[in-house]
Amino acid sequence: MMDNTKPSNKRPLNLMFFLHAVSLVVLLTTANDTNDDLGQFTKWLHDHGSKFRCNFSSETGSVEVIAERRIHDRESVFMIPQTLLINSTVIDSSVLGPSLDYVSMTEASISREKDSEKQSIMHLFQLAIYILYGVHTKDEFWFPYFKLLTRKNEKCHNLWMWTDKELDELQDEALEKRAKKWREEIHMLASNIAPKLVKTGVFPDGISVDDLKNGVCLAQSSSFNITSASGQPVRTLVPVLNLFKVNPDVQCTWWMKDGVLRYRYNTKPIEKGNQIFINLSPTGDSTQMLFEYGVFVSKGSKFVSNLKKANSLLRRRFMTDLKIRKKIKYSDKFTFKSAALPYFRIEALTEPEVEKITKEVANNESLLLPIKKVIKSPSIYVKSDPYFSCKSEVVALNTLAVHLRDELKDKPTTIPEDEKIMSKTLKPRHALAVSFRLRFKKLVTKFLDATSARSVTTKKECLSRDKDEL
Repeated sequence: MMDNTKPSNKRPLNLMFFLHAVSLVVLLTTANDTNDDLGQFTKWLHDHGSKFRCNFSSETGSVEVIAERRIHDRESVFMIPQTLLINSTVIDSSVLGPSLDYVSMTEASISREKDSEKQSIMHLFQLAIYILYGVHTKDEFWFPYFKLLTRKNEKCHNLWMWTDKELDELQDEALEKRAKKWREEIHMLASNIAPKLVKTGVFPDGISVDDLKNGVCLAQSSSFNITSASGQPVRTLVPVLNLFKVNPDVQCTWWMKDGVLRYRYNTKPIEKGNQIFINLSPTGDSTQMLFEYGVFVSKGSKFVSNLKKANSLLRRRFMTDLKIRKKIKYSDKFTFKSAALPYFRIEALTEPEVEKITKEVANNESLLLPIKKVIKSPSIYVKSDPYFSCKSEVVALNTLAVHLRDELKDKPTTIPEDEKIMSKTLKPRHALAVSFRLRFKKLVTKFLDATSARSVTTKKECLSRDKDEL
């Protein structure tokens, strides 16, 4: 007999329900595991003398730092004893030290390296090997910290981990070149070190090149430069600090005092229950923050752009004497000081004018102060002066405008095109790249518009003056 029963839709529905249930169980298990690890980590911090005015929450899926009470201006958010900080000194004196000597990754070996960037990379390898070794051996002291540290589920987005195609999306040739240099150096070192570490018996179960590279990325995104007693920045793993969400607008500091690392805000109180943020680049360079940590937050981000050296030795010396800043700092607040107008004022002078001024200053040093006052003036200069004319100010503004146009020149996409791309669903690295280049273009355009407008009005003011004043 033929079965005329209609096919049931229950099986697909049951399968969908089953898959959804499995996904939910996985998510809940992961969340519970994270909460357990976070609880053990917090207990470990308190047991070893750390003090906090904040709580850690993972209810949103990622860890957030919440103020447990009102934290007043200039009051420390947390204090961690120096014994919980991991740097090259700690690693060299550990049981791992002799094995690191075998692969030339002790502080003595690193300090002999002349290339500063390679030194930085070697310090990260040092930290990475220490973390991986601690997890492998379930190190009794550090394991609560390392376990939480290595539970990071998100893919590491430090720039040297990006593909060439992903780096192209940044539309920043210098940044792309630097990332590729790091990628090559890290791959070479990892390929050289991995078999040696296995041979020494440090990792009896083996360690791959990719394990080391991922460890370096973890070490880089979780460590910070802490000023040592000698005044030098030392790459350091700081428990807690990497849990804070990033906000480029936050004014914060971390410093050592009485053997304790302290972290605080500088400007305003934090109300109870509010989330606490951190600024990974207090100097204000979001490009460096992206390179170091694979993090970019568009709101409040700033860019520092280096200017080329002056084209003559005399002009360079003149800039040095006047202590002229050779950087433009792009931010939401435009000023001619941040746009490095004093630099362009000196560029606007002719070579004979520079020669004349430097000779007169050499004969009479008291002239340096009034000249410095004119060149470094924060406001636009339209007065009559024997060393800098109104006409020179117009030339300086125009030269600055040309430089700003060059910053935007040859970019493959425009601001409207980038905004359209950002409205789509993008992969994390693509979204980071587009957000980065869009923010940069907007800030440069803002500086260009302000400079061009002021150039026009200054020229009109100059033309309205008597010819003998120009």
